[in-house]
Amino acid sequence: LANQSGFLAQYLRELPNHAAAAPVARYRVRVCAASQPDRQQSGDRYAHFRGPDEKYYVILCDGMGTGPEAAQAGEEALQLLSGLVKAGLNPAFALECLNDLYVLRETSGFSTVDLLEIRLDNGMATLYKWGGAPSYLRMGTLVRTIGTGAPPPGLEPGCRAQVAQIPLRPGAMVILLTDGVSNPLLSSRIATPGITPEELADSLLLTGSQDDQTALVAVLEP
Repeated sequence: LANQSGFLAQYLRELPNHAAAAPVARYRVRVCAASQPDRQQSGDRYAHFRGPDEKYYVILCDGMGTGPEAAQAGEEALQLLSGLVKAGLNPAFALECLNDLYVLRETSGFSTVDLLEIRLDNGMATLYKWGGAPSYLRMGTLVRTIGTGAPPPGLEPGCRAQVAQIPLRPGAMVILLTDGVSNPLLSSRIATPGITPEELADSLLLTGSQDDQTALVAVLEP
């Protein structure tokens, strides 16, 4: 409750600034997704949408385990974060709310989270990672790994997500993955010359994996 009150006070203080200088979108975001098995049975849940202040959001949640319980966990985390972000709340605060909820419910490690925020006026992206598999950035032929293995939310109060600032330019791809996709060939596949975002998302899924798999490719376009 203290965290929520503090953020509300900050939000109200910044409200006049938002009204005075509304950003103008210069870019759009296209998201290509591939999942296995089908979404009804998978613990992986994702959403992407245009939010307030000309920002675009991509959220990937991985409910722990497989089957209906994992699917419910991933869906609950996704709905909570999506609702808070659509209401105009800062993603860092939304993730703190999820962490506080898990601590109170004593359900630590219920779901990992990747939350990508892209400003459509200047292409600046912020990636919030909490317990998820490493993500990747492709700029031309260069591939960069973002984030490392970390504990999931809910272990203790006051924990924070990993945050990475990423300046994007048109054609750049941000790849978000659940841990079922992880393999040593990811970087080389992502760097494949001429591959489309749709082809890339499909090519990252592994055959014969026992874990749920989801690959999201977000592309910045003029």
